[in-house]
Amino acid sequence: MRVYLISYEFPPAFGGEGTYTFELFRHLLGVGIDVRVITANQGSKHRGRKLDPRISLIKIINKPGLKLYSFCQAAEKKLLRINKRDPIDIIHYTNDYCGLFLPRGLEAPFLATIHHPYAVERKICGYEAVKDGINNYIGYVLRRRSWLLEWSERRLCRSADSLIAVSRFTAQSLVNDYAIPDQKIFIIPDGVDVKKFSPNDDYDNVSSRLNLPPETAVLFVGRLDYGKGLEYLIKAFAMVLDEVPHVKLFIVGDGVLKRKLINLSKDLQAEKNILFLGKVSDEDLPKIYNMSEFLILPSLLEGLGIVLLEAMACAKPCIATNVGGIPEIVEDKKTGLLVPPADPLALYEAIYALLTDRKLSRELGENGRKKVEENYSWSIIAQQIFNVYKMFCS
Repeated sequence: MRVYLISYEFPPAFGGEGTYTFELFRHLLGVGIDVRVITANQGSKHRGRKLDPRISLIKIINKPGLKLYSFCQAAEKKLLRINKRDPIDIIHYTNDYCGLFLPRGLEAPFLATIHHPYAVERKICGYEAVKDGINNYIGYVLRRRSWLLEWSERRLCRSADSLIAVSRFTAQSLVNDYAIPDQKIFIIPDGVDVKKFSPNDDYDNVSSRLNLPPETAVLFVGRLDYGKGLEYLIKAFAMVLDEVPHVKLFIVGDGVLKRKLINLSKDLQAEKNILFLGKVSDEDLPKIYNMSEFLILPSLLEGLGIVLLEAMACAKPCIATNVGGIPEIVEDKKTGLLVPPADPLALYEAIYALLTDRKLSRELGENGRKKVEENYSWSIIAQQIFNVYKMFCS
């Protein structure tokens, strides 16, 4: 079986969908599939070559200017040339926003994994941006290009022979917003590397190198952008400091709202306890999970929430909002605590509960690790995707 994965993102330029593509690629190789990746030029120095000598990547050099546009166009031409030389069995788009150009005239079925419902994001995040004023809203629209991503995703969904949605919520969005027949959709969640993300207390090196304080810390990982709910988290955390003044909040990630969030933490007199760490390396991230007490994801929307899987794999409980695909991962009072979105008081109560009840925190973390091992290990997820491939190649 000859499979081509199409992804604009790929290591070392990390993003959630790049990681998805890399792990799927690596695990499909493990079951003997002839699998290749067509990717953009930011992946020219692939760490994957160190992990498996069989990896064969096809690099596409983007033209200056509209990089996503040129990548999608070049990927289409590359697939057509490859297929003439050696017929392809499966084409799998693992980025959900790469529908600007699609392969035409190929007999090979093509699939797409849909991670994020951009139609829902446009409504929710657009509303959040509007609250910051019309100029910020215009800036958000131009920067995020949500209208283009939604259009591209819709085109990809309607053209594909089959879709893999990472959650039931995402699948329902495809049905409601893009009029996709539900029988065209398979629901297969993201996976996580349970060896890389695992309980480990060997984090002294990263602690000293990043100058992280020894006090108790809680963690957020994600973009500092509209829809992540960080404003509500910082307000809740300032309330926590009145009760637990020594605790720290690590914020891993970067984004357009960073300056606003720093100013908010100053206004609430919490800036000494909130550390904006920016982007961290792929090697450091598991260590930061392990040195934190738990993960907080206060999002207003998530297609699934891969950071939840990573935290659970490290045996860390999660506090998260009851939105999107999050409740499909986090079971309230079993693997974490679920709270309503945009509710600082509910966030405060959940954070305080886990900080003051270590037995509960430990039990939730242990349950989360078990759930990930049984359901979300990449070896399990890759096999489910392979089974979908076999349906088209039988």
